[in-house]
Amino acid sequence: MNASYLFLKAEFAFIDYEKNKVLVLLQNMAMIGLWVFIAYYMAKGIGKFSAISQRRKEKK
Repeated sequence: MNASYLFLKAEFAFIDYEKNKVLVLLQNMAMIGLWVFIAYYMAKGIGKFSAISQRRKEKK
């Protein structure tokens, strides 16, 4: 890792200042939406799995 990045002496490399701001905002919102979607359905799946294992324990 380059020390200039570590001590903020170099410009952040992942920001494209020439891109339209509205498009950047829409792209970021789409990425956030995707991760929210994934997290929601993963939590829902974990909840179902937990409920199934809980019922199995109650039957025993």
